[in-house]
Amino acid sequence: MIAKKDLKFITVNMLNMKLQIVDFSENKLVALPDEICELSQLQQLKLDRNILQRLPDNIGLLRNLQVLSASHNELQQIPSSLQNCRQLTELLVTDNRLCQLPVALFSKLSSLESLHLHQNRLFQLPASISNLNSLKSVSLEWFLYLEPAQQIS
Repeated sequence: MIAKKDLKFITVNMLNMKLQIVDFSENKLVALPDEICELSQLQQLKLDRNILQRLPDNIGLLRNLQVLSASHNELQQIPSSLQNCRQLTELLVTDNRLCQLPVALFSKLSSLESLHLHQNRLFQLPASISNLNSLKSVSLEWFLYLEPAQQIS
């Protein structure tokens, strides 16, 4: 665990490539290096309470990722490649600056059980949310405006 260390940046050289859990919570990270997506055995990535503005575009390479927790940051978008993390069971991105989600984000996340999106700037959810058949916990509170998902004819 590398939480609460006041880290401002990280390099992959700092990490063991066989890590299954990485906890960078409560640091001062602005960005993650794209190389973090080379941690092929990573199952849990905890990034809460930093000042992250984005996640790596190639985050979908983390095929074994089960938990992505990036709440209390400054994220403005979620990379569409996250849909390739088919083992994902928890997506926790509360209290960010998300305005929209990729249209197909939930199309392949059939294992997702917990989805927490509250306290963002979202006004619409993608229709692909209907594919989340394993969903047990959803948190969407504090949306200023929430319109129904658009159905594709």
